[in-house]
Amino acid sequence: MPLVTRTRALGLFRMEVQFSGVDATSGEFDTEFVALERLLVRLEFNRQIRYRETAPDRYDAALAGAEHDGTVKAKFAEWHVRQMQNGYWVELDWEKLRSLNGAAKLLWLVLSSPRIPFRPCDDAPHLEQMKTVLTMEGYRALGINSADRRNCKQRLLTYGRKLAAVDDSYVDFELVQSRDQPGAHELTVLRRRTTEQLTLNVAAQAA
Repeated sequence: MPLVTRTRALGLFRMEVQFSGVDATSGEFDTEFVALERLLVRLEFNRQIRYRETAPDRYDAALAGAEHDGTVKAKFAEWHVRQMQNGYWVELDWEKLRSLNGAAKLLWLVLSSPRIPFRPCDDAPHLEQMKTVLTMEGYRALGINSADRRNCKQRLLTYGRKLAAVDDSYVDFELVQSRDQPGAHELTVLRRRTTEQLTLNVAAQAA
């Protein structure tokens, strides 16, 4: 049970996660399945935190933990624990997350997943790119619900620009007509590689 700040713990405790098409508890896929889950199932508050709200004269910041303004023990739901143990997690910048909303935030979250196949650029080692084909179903999965393919393209490029304005590691978003799949677009996303990735690449070449 990790220690987190009270405000953040309450926010996570109240947050619901909707699953469509997959059961988080069993891992089974079902196109008709929809469920609401929670990340946290239990919170334990330090008594001093309660004093801070109900009896300020008895509140002792030193006892509660002055650095964090009090601490809370949080227990994760079992399905979420299994996800983390299996490596299905990603570290995100909280300020960038708060700066984005709607489909731009969803696009950023999707691209932040380690399961998205970004590959180093041959002609620019400090950059990496991802290519994928987007059908109308793919646009809907990114939160873009429009019956017009051209409108979907423009909206995704707009969200890409909003994303890049918040996270400057993203360099370019490009959508062109797919050569192999009529009626679909090919999306190319270009972003800067992290210092850690570049260091590992240099080490691997030296070995």
